Amino acid sequence: MIQSNNVVIAVPTYWCWEQERAREASEITYDHPTPIDQPSTLERLLDSLVSIDCPDFQILIITATTTPALGEAAEERVRGIIGKYRNRLQIMQFASSDLAFLRERLETLGFDPALISLHGYGNVRNIQLIVSHLLGAEIIVGLDDDEVVKSDYLRKATEFIGLEYKGDLIQAIAGFYIDKNGNLSMQVGEAQDNVFLDKGIHMNAALQQLRDKPGQVVETPIVFGGNMVLHHSLFAKIPFDPNIPRGEDIDYLINARFLGYRFWLDKELPVIHMPPDDYQTSPCLTIQQDVSRFIYQRTKLAFAEGLGLEEPEGLDPYPGRFLQKDLEEHAVQALRTICSDTTHDVPSPENSVKEAVEEARKKVQQYFAFQPRWEELMSAVEGDGYLVEYVNKELNS
Repeated sequence: MIQSNNVVIAVPTYWCWEQERAREASEITYDHPTPIDQPSTLERLLDSLVSIDCPDFQILIITATTTPALGEAAEERVRGIIGKYRNRLQIMQFASSDLAFLRERLETLGFDPALISLHGYGNVRNIQLIVSHLLGAEIIVGLDDDEVVKSDYLRKATEFIGLEYKGDLIQAIAGFYIDKNGNLSMQVGEAQDNVFLDKGIHMNAALQQLRDKPGQVVETPIVFGGNMVLHHSLFAKIPFDPNIPRGEDIDYLINARFLGYRFWLDKELPVIHMPPDDYQTSPCLTIQQDVSRFIYQRTKLAFAEGLGLEEPEGLDPYPGRFLQKDLEEHAVQALRTICSDTTHDVPSPENSVKEAVEEARKKVQQYFAFQPRWEELMSAVEGDGYLVEYVNKELNS
């Protein structure tokens, strides 16, 4: 097991306008951002982390907002929350003001400051990797702010990472989400013969396959970003894709597969996932993001094959079923079903899909140019005394 003082638990927290205007002026869509005037689930998670039975781990809270106009208010709100825990936890926040400093320093080091951002899931996760790296993490444990963990969670999370298991070196491992009643499977309705409308059914099938595999630790095609454990040898080389609108966790798994890294799942490493009922994103916006996500991901897979990279295998039934040739047909049907009564001003289903295909073709090369630049960036920041001092000062303040 890795020594706990080499572990950073990284937790993104997402914020939006007050509840009465929660969808107003949002420039980025997250699943359930917390209105700035409402209670946050973050405190519930931190309460559970207080009981962790490993000493000296560090906690990094990354504060993101649906619009930059909220950056200062959200930063202040989170500062107030984590201030209650500073005498019990080694905890720090990274927010919009810190991003400005990091971008300025990266430019000094010869990097485009636009490489990093707090705008979108992939970018937020990359901040999670960079700042944890600056804190000296050998292991990053990714959690989300709407979860609760048991006291032995960190001990279990670090049991296999960085070690050989049945002849394989484990550099990335994940665990299940369970709900407050202990259920692993998602609640789903009747099948509708559409991959997007039946997404929960395909996910449940993938989870069942994993449960049925013999052994505690098994190779997996599906991971959850809120229960993901990464070794330094992996996260210093592979970034999250800034262009992925959602599902950045499974996309990261695929990015790792391109370079020959595998993800594993520990069946005895659950987190209790309790997303708030009141702060949900509209189904129309969610399915629009899913359409863009899978079209982009399928385009990326084809492009990677042309580059001679390793082809990810064993992705069925999820996400593999969403990467087939009939994707556009299913996307149009799903958008017509879900978005027909929406109050949002959205393009026609046909135009939405056409735009997603065109955007994917434009953006697909960007990730493969970004990945080697990421390696250079991580190497540069690791040796930069100004940045290391900056983040450690925040941790110890």
